[in-house]
Amino acid sequence: MELFLSAMEEKPSSNLLAEMEASAREGHPIFNLLLTEWHRISKAHCSEDIHGTRSLEFFRIRNAASIQGTDFQLVRERMSRSMGQAGFSKDFALALAKVLHEMADNVNQHSLAQACSDEFTGLAGYHVADGYVAFCVADIGIGAFTSLASSRNWRHLKSATEALKAIIVDHASRRDGQGEGEGFKQVLRALADRNAMLRLRSDDASVLLRPRDDQREAAFFSSPQLRGMQVSLACDLRNAPEERQIEFSN
Repeated sequence: MELFLSAMEEKPSSNLLAEMEASAREGHPIFNLLLTEWHRISKAHCSEDIHGTRSLEFFRIRNAASIQGTDFQLVRERMSRSMGQAGFSKDFALALAKVLHEMADNVNQHSLAQACSDEFTGLAGYHVADGYVAFCVADIGIGAFTSLASSRNWRHLKSATEALKAIIVDHASRRDGQGEGEGFKQVLRALADRNAMLRLRSDDASVLLRPRDDQREAAFFSSPQLRGMQVSLACDLRNAPEERQIEFSN
């Protein structure tokens, strides 16, 4: 998803997307299928059941209206129905769909990204299989560190790693006087007692939260420098939660 965003952010004269497609044709079938899906979602699907289920779906985040609109509401509903068919409880499916909305809304509130040539600033997507669900929200904005450093409450932060730690430990928010950041509180609340992993990546840092005994263990890593922020979640009813390779039926 971050590669897609990077490609879309480039000027129209850039050949980055063409290079990605060429690489896929040369022996990367999964990447090729993802690119095919990427092009497919830009077209209308009038013949498809808009209230049905999906194993894989993407949504382009353009502005606040796109998050509040009917199209994204239908995405969340399809995600919940798909999770129900995959073995998840209705309550958890609805909670995770709400989390997806909160994370997508964060793109509009905190990324401060300018719309690129394709008129979108972020991308949300989910993948559902039997007993498994994953979703990701990524943007091409200013990143967690710059966003938090704009607040008088968090000017003392020195790095992207410190910014991520403030988000998951202190529920940091750049909005002065509005209390803790509700988005990630909602995530952690929804994942209580769930076999799920959560990964946040921003600028040159990332943090991975995994279940361990009755708590969650956080591990911080360095990351290749990339604009914006990515939130990835994976939950597995049977096995250790991992980001799983997408399986295609054709």
